[in-house]
Amino acid sequence: MVRVVSKLPTIRLQKDFRRIFANGRRFGSRHLTAIVAAAGETGVTRMAFVVSKKLGGAVRRNRVRRRLREAARHLIGDRCHDRDIIVIAKPGAEEAGYWGLHEQLAELLAKAGVLEPDNNKHPCSHER
Repeated sequence: MVRVVSKLPTIRLQKDFRRIFANGRRFGSRHLTAIVAAAGETGVTRMAFVVSKKLGGAVRRNRVRRRLREAARHLIGDRCHDRDIIVIAKPGAEEAGYWGLHEQLAELLAKAGVLEPDNNKHPCSHER
């Protein structure tokens, strides 16, 4: 059975970024940092991916961003609500590959309480 995962809503406004950076909790791994805060919009988990020029040119940055977006889409899907998450890629993230980033993102989201540690159960799965 194939599960179709919809596109994740994104954080776009500067005021939302400021609020998340000021009020969010930080969680780190080797190649990623996640900042998790209560959602600005109720009933929606929104994400943003920050990849700086320290990682390289546009091709490398966009590759890392695409990998992170796809990993988050499969990990979170549309199951959990009321969180705003900013994921920041650290230098060296482009060398980790998709599965390395997927694993690190799953660990960060588990630390943040967005996912349970076994990566299969979601705390919000009873809502759907």
